[in-house]
Amino acid sequence: MKLKQLVYVSSYVDEYGLDLPNFMESISLTYKSDDVRMMTLFSKGEIMLLLEGPDIAVQHAFEKLQRDVKQITVTVLIDKQIETRQLTKTCMGYNTSSWLLISNPPATVGLFRLNHSSVYKQIMEGPANVLMVQFARDCH
Repeated sequence: MKLKQLVYVSSYVDEYGLDLPNFMESISLTYKSDDVRMMTLFSKGEIMLLLEGPDIAVQHAFEKLQRDVKQITVTVLIDKQIETRQLTKTCMGYNTSSWLLISNPPATVGLFRLNHSSVYKQIMEGPANVLMVQFARDCH
């Protein structure tokens, strides 16, 4: 099976993250299966998102996110075939102020406070790791 990795950045319409619980619920319902794993990083209205899984499933997930999530200026940074996954599970990292808004995260999503060392622990070495860790560093 061909695996695909897609990383993009965007601006979230809800800069302060007030809609984050709904965003998380939408993502957790969309990705209940283990086919597509994702890492979402959110800080100050900016999102970096990594999708991994079977080529067609990742493409469908990306298209669904474009329709369902209030984003603008979506820029794809990585879109390539991979041999093995870098993510072990679907997870999300948020900055401190956004953390306070999320009181009851979905069980299917690993939630962590956004900092570069936390991101580094969630994803194996590779180009996506470098981008995700740098995003977390830049958020502080």
